[in-house]
Amino acid sequence: MVDFNSLFIIGGALCFILTGVILFFFRKPQPEAYLSKLLGGVLVTVGLSTVNYILIVSGMMKLIPWWYGYGIPLYPLIPPLAYLYVRGTIYRESRLKKQDYLHFIPNMVCLLAMLPFYFAGSAEKIKAVNAITQNVNYVYYYKTGLIPPIWYFICRPLQSLVYQVLQCRLVYLLAFRPGTLALKKQLNPKKITNWLVGFVLFQAVINIGVSILTVIACSNLSLQFNFIGTTKTPMVWESLLFFLFSLVLLFTPTILYGSPLTYQVEYNLDDHDDNIHKDVSPHGPGLDNQLLVMDRGAEFSQEQLDEYSRQIEGYITRSEIFRKQGLSINELAVDLKLPSRTLSQVINQHYNQRFTDYINTYRIAYFKKLVVHGDFKVLTLESLALEAGFSSRSTFFSAFKKSTGLNPTDYINSLKQEADSTVG
Repeated sequence: MVDFNSLFIIGGALCFILTGVILFFFRKPQPEAYLSKLLGGVLVTVGLSTVNYILIVSGMMKLIPWWYGYGIPLYPLIPPLAYLYVRGTIYRESRLKKQDYLHFIPNMVCLLAMLPFYFAGSAEKIKAVNAITQNVNYVYYYKTGLIPPIWYFICRPLQSLVYQVLQCRLVYLLAFRPGTLALKKQLNPKKITNWLVGFVLFQAVINIGVSILTVIACSNLSLQFNFIGTTKTPMVWESLLFFLFSLVLLFTPTILYGSPLTYQVEYNLDDHDDNIHKDVSPHGPGLDNQLLVMDRGAEFSQEQLDEYSRQIEGYITRSEIFRKQGLSINELAVDLKLPSRTLSQVINQHYNQRFTDYINTYRIAYFKKLVVHGDFKVLTLESLALEAGFSSRSTFFSAFKKSTGLNPTDYINSLKQEADSTVG
């Protein structure tokens, strides 16, 4: 029987799924794309798991018996995805490490254990669904795979507890002992910390609720126990959290369309600064002036310059290291395993540029790419500049003016005019 409570729970779950899909597929630069996919994966799996629960307890699973059992491998995905998202947000990670795939072993175990049931005939699935529809308590001991179902429900809160502790530890260190973490520079560490604290607390509420329900259900496995009546009210409150959490995401574009609250800077596109036309400082932070002076007595051959330039351009393009604020020639030289003086000389001789100007060409190109993708519609102009690696508004305006002859606002307006004329 489908009542208002069930519909409310389904509505909350669908909000989660919709928000997760938007996060997963909306185009963003790295590492935001990776982090958003992890967060989207968390929301989608939580939403699907909740829908699976309602299908079982409401009896609607009889309409789609082929779906029964597919929720079991979903649950073990939620804790590791949430942990990897928290860790990735703190360390600004852009991809999974090889050892991270070990986190998904429980999911694979559940999937393999359920394969015999997945490949069973429709009659077997209908039989299982009919038994569970008559009394939902059968879900705990009606064997549908290689592992007794009760073990899924016992291991689920234990797994959640382990990952909850890992997340709490990371957030605690970020909030109170950031010096113990080898962190990349963050623009708004306080906002990131607040966001992650809220995210972890949200999970804690859900995990505590699921654990309590599991303990109640596992201690009352008799067929007379009213599982539905006992669990429906907590699930309604949980769905209310789904709605609220989805609203926070949907109405906070910096979370939904980029990194969580990392680059939220208030700035009007039409706001101008008196300093924006000043020349960019030719030296990055900590840059030795002598490194910019080319040794005329030891110039490289064209063949050597071509080889060095391929190496430099390839690494910068792949790593997007230009997005790091305050990048110095010494840091890039270490990554390239080249002497700083050699790197400086190649940039001077081959590109006829200083190091700062050379790196800014990549940053400006990246900014233009973001503008073409339409990111300026949801992020401020300064936010895009910070995304590209510029450390301040004045530095960005000066570099952009020097490179293009336009300030960024005029550049965006010119693109809009071209688009309008093309449409016209």
